[in-house]
Amino acid sequence: MVETKDEAKKPLKSIGIERYDKKTGIKKTNQYVPVNIRVKEFRENPKFAGFAIRTHIVQLTDNKAVIRVEIFNKANVVVADGLALEERDNMQSLVNKTNFLENAQTSAAGRALGFLGIGIDEAIASLDEVKSAQAKQTVTKSLSANATGNTTQQYVKHCTSCAIEFKSANPNATLCLPCWRAKQNTSIN
Repeated sequence: MVETKDEAKKPLKSIGIERYDKKTGIKKTNQYVPVNIRVKEFRENPKFAGFAIRTHIVQLTDNKAVIRVEIFNKANVVVADGLALEERDNMQSLVNKTNFLENAQTSAAGRALGFLGIGIDEAIASLDEVKSAQAKQTVTKSLSANATGNTTQQYVKHCTSCAIEFKSANPNATLCLPCWRAKQNTSIN
């Protein structure tokens, strides 16, 4: 199919997602196309007329949903698919407390549409997947015992002053200890 000038590929509306590059320590912004924009493009683009999206529940328990979304062309042949797993007790997603099944379907649809080529200039993942991955990078699952036997959660953070990675029990910490001390010394003088 040859695209006419009117059908030329227009960039889809995207949002910037900030992340730290672990190797360089530099904050980068990737453009992300939300799933609702991908679905709208799929439904409105004449290139996909006659295509269909079908959802399958692969596994469903009280706490976990695994969803597969398939995209069929006009000849009823699967041309792309996506899988997603969401858990009700995912600490990074308040949505999952009540809507983990729907969230899994949205993620799987976003992945399938990404594999079809819609909205993948920089990422196939759904926004929830991106945010969840960022949260998992920020909060470590390991707990450390302190002298009293209590446990404290350690957060992996990036210093806003020197960009190094550091751990802190304070989820709001923005400076590593050396930079924090240096700031305290300059504010006293």
